[in-house]
Amino acid sequence: ADGPSSSTVRASLKKANKALAREIEHIGKAMDALVRKDDTLEKDLKRAKTVKGIGTKTAMTILAEFGDLRQYNRDELVALCGLYPREYTSGTSVRKKPRLVKGGKAHVRAALYMCAMSAIRADAHLGAFAQRLAQNGKEPMQVIGAVMRKLLMLVRAVVVSETDYDPHYQQ
Repeated sequence: ADGPSSSTVRASLKKANKALAREIEHIGKAMDALVRKDDTLEKDLKRAKTVKGIGTKTAMTILAEFGDLRQYNRDELVALCGLYPREYTSGTSVRKKPRLVKGGKAHVRAALYMCAMSAIRADAHLGAFAQRLAQNGKEPMQVIGAVMRKLLMLVRAVVVSETDYDPHYQQ
């Protein structure tokens, strides 16, 4: 089960993979060029990447999906991403665990999921936040969802305030 046994099929797949790799590289260069053309977008991207756990691809995904983050308030952004919990209750008999709504921008949620997993380990502030939620009885996926939401809010905050991320910032 190492792949197709036909040499013709293997050659065709190899050729298709090379073409896709070239196309991905071309799109990446086009995205970089677009960002460089717009000073505001370039600054927003740079600021978003200062949040630990947020890389270039995730920052670009967020900015591509939402545009200027200054036009949204916190709740609108969370709702558009589908990162708020929904409770399932019915009278006194049905009480299911809260889950994320999962409406809206699935690409952003998918990118933030991996970033949340990384940020919990890499950022002491977010790691402590996740640990506190777990100690308060939250399920592992609820904790990850909360960290995803927090990451999105941090990206919005650094873009709106036009300052780099500081994990020791006191309100």
